[in-house]
Amino acid sequence: MTACRLDWSWNPMPELRTVGQLTEAELIARLKGGQSESSQLVRQGIGDDAAVLSLGAGSLVSVDSSVQGRHFDASCMTWTDIGWRALAAALSDIAAMGGGALAHLLAISMPASLLESDFDALVAGLAEAAAASGSALVGGNLAQADQVTITATVIGQANQPVARHGGQAGDRLVVSGQIGLAAWGRELILAGRSAPERASRAFLRPQPAWAAAALLADGGASAMIDVTDGLALDLSRLLHPAAAGADLVPEALPLAESGDQAADVQRALYGGDDYCLLAALPERVWPRLAAAFRAAGLDCFPIGRLSAESGLRLGGQVLSATGYDHFGGGGG
Repeated sequence: MTACRLDWSWNPMPELRTVGQLTEAELIARLKGGQSESSQLVRQGIGDDAAVLSLGAGSLVSVDSSVQGRHFDASCMTWTDIGWRALAAALSDIAAMGGGALAHLLAISMPASLLESDFDALVAGLAEAAAASGSALVGGNLAQADQVTITATVIGQANQPVARHGGQAGDRLVVSGQIGLAAWGRELILAGRSAPERASRAFLRPQPAWAAAALLADGGASAMIDVTDGLALDLSRLLHPAAAGADLVPEALPLAESGDQAADVQRALYGGDDYCLLAALPERVWPRLAAAFRAAGLDCFPIGRLSAESGLRLGGQVLSATGYDHFGGGGG
């Protein structure tokens, strides 16, 4: 019998490098190499003082920031998921206007002590989100800071941009997906508990509702917003003098189904992070749109109506127009 020969020589772990050990040019090269720069509107991409873009009618521009300790906790989330969420949140604002994504810019601030491997994972998440939405990276900025902040400026285009304040009293309210599911996943993940796959994915990998956005915009939606700060607060943002209130039907809300209905209602109203669309529809377009959603295999849940009577109500009960607010003031 041949004896086993074991190599007991000590092989040290490879040194973990930080971003502070790389040059800005090396970091930019990684960002550039991980994401597509190809888009029909890009004439000159990364490498100059500004990108040169060919913008047409219906152009959309939005910006969103994701701040460590405020929007994400790296101790219980992967850097890949953090990257995905940061860009998906910004891209969802383009969907909320009924548009499609074309390009984006990224400004990333981070401490020099951030591990190189963590930066690479962050870039991978950003690239995955961009590829899933067909958005090209055309520029950005890198800076050193005490914590990680990812700011994404996104550019899109819509044939018929849908604003927030076009709804009228009597318009039907619909949502394009479950509400409160991401908030349930967030609660469990931040508490260090195991979350069902559908809940963790809803929180960690939100999907801009591109297909639903196109159907709603082309089908005659009068107003639209993405549900990011909770249904109550985001619905209040659709209100204006011609539609000063809204009435929601409790049993119509597509809840998370966690097993605790009362908690699910609170998550839906005030939890946020859903990134589905909330739209107002004139009654005349609803039958055609409902059929279009069924044919496409997409969800579209009617949940209530806009009203001339001021205020938000759920089954007649007055709701507080609150939700996630960056500065705690509630509103806009």
